[in-house]
Amino acid sequence: MIDRPLEAAENAPEGAAGVEPRRIRRWRVDAGEEAAALMRHLNRHCWLVAGRDDEKIAAARRNEAELRRVYGRLGWSVLINRDFVRLRKSPPERASAYAEAAPSAHTRCWFFLLVAAADSLEPDVAIGALVNAARSAAAEAGIDVTNDITERRAIVSALKLLDERGVIERIDGALDIYIASGQEQSVLLHIHHTRLLHVIANPGSLDAAADPDAWLAQVSREPDAARRMRRALVDDTCVHASDLDEEEARGCRSVSVAMTDSPSPTLSG
Repeated sequence: MIDRPLEAAENAPEGAAGVEPRRIRRWRVDAGEEAAALMRHLNRHCWLVAGRDDEKIAAARRNEAELRRVYGRLGWSVLINRDFVRLRKSPPERASAYAEAAPSAHTRCWFFLLVAAADSLEPDVAIGALVNAARSAAAEAGIDVTNDITERRAIVSALKLLDERGVIERIDGALDIYIASGQEQSVLLHIHHTRLLHVIANPGSLDAAADPDAWLAQVSREPDAARRMRRALVDDTCVHASDLDEEEARGCRSVSVAMTDSPSPTLSG
């Protein structure tokens, strides 16, 4: 039921004295279900981009407060813009399992080389200009380049991953032509520079170049046990008690109580 002051403000003529123009957000009976469904989707697909996910972006804007509240309890953050949404979540603590289904190491390497190179280029570039800049970045990092078809396949696979995220999009041309011939003008790409900043979800506070192992440990493991268990229950359908240390077991019990008592939608399902 709408209270009287809110109703009066909504019905008052525009510009009336003492009434500030503002958008009225009405309570909706299905709001909790919509937010829960959206969070389940974001947990699997951390990028929403305009032109492909317009309805979900609109839903994120409607449920922004609830998304920030729930993800805040997990130590994650969500960026909500008009043209894209980015859930900045840390990876599950099972790197070995992820590695089995992940893109090849060659593809992952080129993914980040392309991101590094794209930052200094114009928004619309031919694939050859982007690849040449990425090869220069590889040389600076001491990474060997071969210019062969295997390398081109890895580059195209990396570009497809970036395209899925709406970071570097193919505008014209066929990527298969570039794989077969290596023609540098065969594909036109568009770089979304503002989205490049959000490729790494959790940049951490350590210097990745100085101590890669410590940096990876920091960005992938939440130090707070209760929050760590919330993440585990979100990312995995089953968490075995035998795999938990004493602190994690206490955190799991506190999380279970909180989920049972909470009237709001959770991600555990």
